[in-house]
Amino acid sequence: MFSQYTAAAVHTNPALAGVFEGDLRVSVNYREQWTGPLERDPFRTYAAAAELRYDLGGRDYLTASTNLLHDSGGLSAFSINRAAVGLSMQKYLAGAGWGRDVTYLGFGARVGYGQHRVDAQRLWFSSGYDTLGNSIVTEGGALPLSFDGATRGYLDASTGVSLTVVKRHFSVWAGLAGHHLNRPNISFVRNAEVTLAPRYSGLIGGEYLFDADLRLLPSASVEIQGKHRRLTTGAALYYRPSLSGDAGFRLGLYGRTGARDDDADALESLIVVGQFEIPKFTF
Repeated sequence: MFSQYTAAAVHTNPALAGVFEGDLRVSVNYREQWTGPLERDPFRTYAAAAELRYDLGGRDYLTASTNLLHDSGGLSAFSINRAAVGLSMQKYLAGAGWGRDVTYLGFGARVGYGQHRVDAQRLWFSSGYDTLGNSIVTEGGALPLSFDGATRGYLDASTGVSLTVVKRHFSVWAGLAGHHLNRPNISFVRNAEVTLAPRYSGLIGGEYLFDADLRLLPSASVEIQGKHRRLTTGAALYYRPSLSGDAGFRLGLYGRTGARDDDADALESLIVVGQFEIPKFTF
């Protein structure tokens, strides 16, 4: 999961693939978190995506996408590895079809292959505890016979829809997505089944133009998976001097809440976001 969800569009919602100007977009994401409590084993996430957009004529666009993700962390080096391909379409609905007057409906689907892994040699189990010597036996027989260091490879299916409305002084976009809809088996124990619960997400955002140089970009993301839920919301100011062409920058503040054990929502994180743009690149 990425705090800057708008900078990881393909991972966030398959229908957001192709929502950009141009023919090709490549994005790379890196995230490191919980460095303090986990010290040498923080969670690290690497992701990359590529989108190739085709003009179908009639102001409609078809986009083929691919994305990769590796996530690992903790003493066990628990990791998630996924690779996927997707297809999405942006269907023109109304407006002039150019400039700041257009409405598009998007829908997309993604199918991928995934696997979870742990470094079992970094763990110990009850079978490896010597009660007489009050010590942990790390050699031979420490692992349960039915425990594997990797899950079976699984198929992972996601789909989503989006709506984008762009007007002269403002724009609004929204999307709904469902991930892991096929409930893949992610058990590390042989002949057992532990299904990955579907995750549902909703996105809404917009843009308000104060003038040609200054814009406000509010947005919110809601995610629900089993008993877990999360809300991330905030806004950024985007400044692009007219004399600088396509160069500009934005600065924003977001907050994220999560459900606690008592099912109450609590503020979990504050997120400061900064982006710098030059022609064809955003950092």
